[in-house]
Amino acid sequence: MDFTDEESHRSGERNIAITDVSTMVLQANFQWGIVRVDTDAGITGYGEVHGNGPQDPGRLEGQNPLDIERVRDVMWEPGPGVEMALWDIKGKLLDVPAYELMGGKYRDSVEVYCDTHGGESLGEAQSGTVDPRDVYTPESYAEAAREVVDAGFDALKFDLDVRTHADVDTATRRLDNAAIEHKTALVEAVREEVGYDVTLGFDLHWNFTVETATRLAEKLEPFDLAWLEDPVPPRKYDAHRRVREATSCPIMTGEN
Repeated sequence: MDFTDEESHRSGERNIAITDVSTMVLQANFQWGIVRVDTDAGITGYGEVHGNGPQDPGRLEGQNPLDIERVRDVMWEPGPGVEMALWDIKGKLLDVPAYELMGGKYRDSVEVYCDTHGGESLGEAQSGTVDPRDVYTPESYAEAAREVVDAGFDALKFDLDVRTHADVDTATRRLDNAAIEHKTALVEAVREEVGYDVTLGFDLHWNFTVETATRLAEKLEPFDLAWLEDPVPPRKYDAHRRVREATSCPIMTGEN
């Protein structure tokens, strides 16, 4: 059998082609990028993308979306958004959930958490009517945590890189002692409010040095966090390793 001829080993319904790749931006609490991949079979796939989406999407036109590995090679850096859309198309064409194509189901349910950001203080601080350094307080964090738990969540995450006073040297990404103590107080207030049966994570958004991240992580160890997220700049792999080795607080990275 000649496998160079696609028609010799694929049924007609699987011999399809990408006709268009487009990106849209949804404005919500952030700008969310959505990639849309259309095909000549009338099947459309969607994926989420961080940033502006794939470069030179026209290179994908004419490719069979079922050949995911080939498409990844054709487009130098298609990004996860395009790949998500291809799996979406493949699942729709075969009439199965995408997870069936990736080894099958492992769990019957998945735990989710509520990303609380900075609670209502986040919106208040972004309104431009108040000084954000005056609204990110242990009391506001505890109140937001209580509202989320009362709404039925048993896992939640807060931003911990909020500016509360002139605490960051932008040249060195370092927190002073007062800032370390304040951020520790935010975490302590949340933990005291919701107890230790609730899963807690805190996000630092790649903002700090190894020294600062380590000092902060060590201060947070008594509060039994599920994770401390992105403490140092992305792709600083050795820096992440050094932070992880210096603390018992779990370190998470890779969101973006």
